[in-house]
Amino acid sequence: MPCNPSNPRRRGSALCGLVLVALIAIDCTTSRSDAQPAPDLPDGLNVTSVAPNGGGRRAGLRVGDILIRWERPAGASADAATGRFSDPWEWTWLEWQQKPLGAIRVNLFRDNEWLWLALPAHPWETEVRGQLDHEHVAQLREDRELDGEAFVVQALPRWTNRIGDLERRGERSQTLALRWEVAQILLDQNERLQAIATLETIREDLEPGEVRSWLSDFIGRTWIREKNAGAAEEAVKRAFEERKDWPTVVGTARYYHHMGHIARLQGDWQKASKVWRQAHDLLAASAPDSLLFADLSLELGVAAKKRHDYAESGEHYRESERAYARLAPGTRKHASVLYNLGSLARLQGRLLEAETYQKRSLSIMRLDATTPPKKMVRRLAQLAIIANDRKDYQAAESFFLEALKLAGDSAVAPVERAYLYNGLGTIYADKGNFQKAADQLARASELASESSNPEDGALIDTNLGFLNLQRKHYDLAADSLHRAAEGLKRGSGLWAYNLRLQSQVLRGRGDAEAALPLLDQALDEFPAESASGFDRAELLAERARCLAELNRPGPCEDTWHEAAAAYERQLDALGGNQFVQAGFFMGAADSYRNLVKLRAARGDVAAAFSANERFRGPILRRLMTGSPQQAQLQTWLDAEEVQARLDPGTLMLSYCVLDDRTFLFALDRENGLSIHALDGANAEVLERQIQDYRTVLAEGRMRRLEDLYRRGYRLFNLVLAPVQDRIREARRLLICPDGPLFLLPFSALVTQLPPEGAEDWRQVSFLAGTKPIHFALSGTLYSLDLEARGPQPIESEPQHIAAFGAALHTPALNLPELPQATAELAAIAGTFPDRTRWFHGEQATEAQVRSLDPDTHILHFAGHAVHDLNDPAASALIMTPTDRDDGKLFTWEIQERLTLQADLVVLSACETALGHDMGGEGLMGLTRSFQVAGARSVLATLWRVEDRATAVFMGHFYGYLQKGHPKDHALQYAQQAMMRHYGQGRHWAHPLYWAGFQLFGDWRKQ
Repeated sequence: MPCNPSNPRRRGSALCGLVLVALIAIDCTTSRSDAQPAPDLPDGLNVTSVAPNGGGRRAGLRVGDILIRWERPAGASADAATGRFSDPWEWTWLEWQQKPLGAIRVNLFRDNEWLWLALPAHPWETEVRGQLDHEHVAQLREDRELDGEAFVVQALPRWTNRIGDLERRGERSQTLALRWEVAQILLDQNERLQAIATLETIREDLEPGEVRSWLSDFIGRTWIREKNAGAAEEAVKRAFEERKDWPTVVGTARYYHHMGHIARLQGDWQKASKVWRQAHDLLAASAPDSLLFADLSLELGVAAKKRHDYAESGEHYRESERAYARLAPGTRKHASVLYNLGSLARLQGRLLEAETYQKRSLSIMRLDATTPPKKMVRRLAQLAIIANDRKDYQAAESFFLEALKLAGDSAVAPVERAYLYNGLGTIYADKGNFQKAADQLARASELASESSNPEDGALIDTNLGFLNLQRKHYDLAADSLHRAAEGLKRGSGLWAYNLRLQSQVLRGRGDAEAALPLLDQALDEFPAESASGFDRAELLAERARCLAELNRPGPCEDTWHEAAAAYERQLDALGGNQFVQAGFFMGAADSYRNLVKLRAARGDVAAAFSANERFRGPILRRLMTGSPQQAQLQTWLDAEEVQARLDPGTLMLSYCVLDDRTFLFALDRENGLSIHALDGANAEVLERQIQDYRTVLAEGRMRRLEDLYRRGYRLFNLVLAPVQDRIREARRLLICPDGPLFLLPFSALVTQLPPEGAEDWRQVSFLAGTKPIHFALSGTLYSLDLEARGPQPIESEPQHIAAFGAALHTPALNLPELPQATAELAAIAGTFPDRTRWFHGEQATEAQVRSLDPDTHILHFAGHAVHDLNDPAASALIMTPTDRDDGKLFTWEIQERLTLQADLVVLSACETALGHDMGGEGLMGLTRSFQVAGARSVLATLWRVEDRATAVFMGHFYGYLQKGHPKDHALQYAQQAMMRHYGQGRHWAHPLYWAGFQLFGDWRKQ
């Protein structure tokens, strides 16, 4: 208690005197001391537990220290104070009431020495105990292992009898100390009603004063945790009355703090905000460096979030986080405010920010071995939801499963486990695994039935509606969604999502007119500042689909335009790697492709081209510049800008593949822009015919020549017939594919049928025989390539080449040997004898790639590649493993760890031109990764080519480069050279051996 003459003394000499505490010091741990009494030690409070990350440990406290007295210097809002320790609750009172007013020093006895230690503002997380006999200490330790019900039934009656005996013998010190210990066990076991009864008996034995008023406050706080607003208000007001003779700013602020929580329990968030604001302003002027101030900032942030005032909520959360980072970094409270910041960021669609906060919060919790499982589960669930928002289903599923493992059968409340099963159900529904989704949602519904909150069941019913909508079970979907709507708060994100699903049900039934009012209501009452870009974009996209079915092209185009803008705003806050961003952005495909379709229908060719470039621009600009800020300067180029950057004689052919047709844009400097509707070439037809053609190519000599050229000719007419005249006039072709066209070997398209009965490959007119071809993902990206290259040199500069091959891969990969890989490297070195450094076998390592000289113009890889089409970041070139590297040069490593100035990267490994289909963003894989790393051009292949044929092909290609030909011509001439092998008794004239090689990026030789 404070040693202040004006304070009334508590009755009873036993309580006024010092309490004899004698426990032998043991090592500092988080378990309680179980030491024997030592009568020669001074009276005070014995330290029984010091948390590893708490302020007590930071100050230097140890288990076994005996706390004697404390002091606090004068502060801005309070005089100096000092006191002696006698009862264990005084330690908690000191931290609550005195610490916010200034720095606390404690005097203690340790190992026959007297010490003073300064306690930090950081939560002390230190437990103390008053005088207790060894018998009591041992029994308390044993009883702490009981669960709540067992403690109440078995141990509490025993302690009640024992405390009664002590009280009758007049041993008040032991009596009160034991009551406090029993109350703490009850609180730890969430047996709050029993704990409150015990605390009240302690309070009745105390004289009026600061400690008694604090204990009333403590009881009120416990009633708040019990969610009993009436009893809490009575206790808190009683504490306020008891404190009138000892007013402090902190005491008044804590009163307002508790009254705010009581108003919250009563559902009056406006009143809660008002009293919390009063407390906050009091402390801002007198004790801004207190944890109570940080707590109040957090409460105000929660209240503002409830009002959907996300801007104010963010300000308070950040103020609270700054205080915790300064006063209590790495504590659970700090983790709590980070969690709230992450939840708010996710609501606003700032997924990168949300992920960062949640990961920081989770890392703090992981370091604390005493963290309750439910705390970990909530953070893992938030990370899962963020991943799901990004459409990164693999990561989302992983987080949910980890959370469920932690949750077990009883570690968290049933409703929280229901949320986890619900999350898994939505993931499986999105992936089309309907039975698995139904199983998870059924489990979630069963667990949520135990909740009294209608929103819990409404969430699961909404997702059941989504599942049945995916199955086209419209009646079942409507029933679930209408049932869910009754439990949802109007204006919330889930409410808006429910309305969108209801509109989809109506549209599925053919009643788009009835769906529009629901969408307009959601857009009007779900404010843009409260919604993530994705949520609002999805509402707008659904509205545009309704308008399209109602044949209202003008409003439909305007709405698609709004949806595209909402997606683009979302991209900057999305986070995740480039693959995740591109995958998320596929959700925007309908917006842009429908803009192309609507603008083409009204004859605005330039606007349609701009929409097609706009679709491909945001991610590409970000990837190639590595800067979101630069990406915002100009996301895409229009037709005139692209046209001005094209080289003379280059014909750009850019595709936009839709469900009902394909649009082909043709653009060059000589003839300008034209658009062609390929009505027979919808996405399904293209995918089927391209796969059929690739199958025939893969069968090689087993198929008749006619089987191949008729399919090649049919595809040529399907995708290029309208621009045949412009192709003849062009010097070279620049092709920007879309969708299934990324898998089409354009060079193997047949431009005209050979004579009937032709059996010689030389009689077949392939596109590669007429024009050099190179590829780009968009006109915007291609223009970046051209801007990056320097002026055409007067004479060909020496080409410095680094060639890798014949890596010693591990047997576990089960990859075939490539006996010609070394010969391939030797052929390159023979073509450029003074300019080639080649690394094969043990030398073909990742470290060697990372350490290449900056003057390397050509980087060549002859070997294997592995592809993961589900996770493109996991695709890799196979290198020789070392002690430091695993022998896999992953796409993410290429992007993040390589900085290239190479004019050309050649990937002769199999299928290196493939990757994960990202819609308008193209194939995300090795080719794209080397471009991101700085390569101006990449030569890769669409399929695996026989080892010896690849070595021969590369010999031709480098031979033409050595003669000074540009890269696209060197590729064309190498393909033509392979065609001529047929007449020499070789079968490499077949397109299988040469048509898979494609050049991406700048065509010209630097």
